[in-house]
Amino acid sequence: MRQGDEVPTGGGGYSTTVYFTVSRSFAIGSTWYWSGRNTHATEPAKVSAFVICTLP
Repeated sequence: MRQGDEVPTGGGGYSTTVYFTVSRSFAIGSTWYWSGRNTHATEPAKVSAFVICTLP
């Protein structure tokens, strides 16, 4: 990582359906990971994820 590069310090996400369950939300190095699962196969789900970055 170069000096001055931002790093992820927080994040998360949400879904438009109650059937979506978030399973992971974490940082490794300079990457934020967020994932989940739609537990109702016939119900479509729209999801959004976000990350908050700061300078170290």
